[in-house]
Amino acid sequence: MQRIKDETKDMKTGVIPDVVLLQGLQGELVDLYHRLGEDLAQSFSAKELAILDRKVTAAKYHLKGRMEFSMTQEDARQDAIKQSEEEYRGEIRAMETYEHSKILRDSLSNAFSYLQQVISTIKLLEGKQPSPSQS
Repeated sequence: MQRIKDETKDMKTGVIPDVVLLQGLQGELVDLYHRLGEDLAQSFSAKELAILDRKVTAAKYHLKGRMEFSMTQEDARQDAIKQSEEEYRGEIRAMETYEHSKILRDSLSNAFSYLQQVISTIKLLEGKQPSPSQS
């Protein structure tokens, strides 16, 4: 995305970037978007597995508290939360990774849309320029 910024930063002063280069950058964005989609699917699975892991661990501690220590429902629940803290932290880390991937995916999508707009504008401007034979 930094390359897109670098290639288009002088447009405000009238410098028109190379369309072919911008289209090449669009191709790179499509590839990144695809790879990020695969990573997003994996991070979603990791997030869901972390949630499941935490819930199973908490349930085990809850049952142990109720059966072995004759705790009340609420005491066993509180103890299970405390005992499964590490799994909960893992769940939070997995959620964070997933959310960061979604933010990056949205940024790539916005960059792709921006490039489409810039390329379209450049082609429109090129079509309005008089050809050398018209001068």
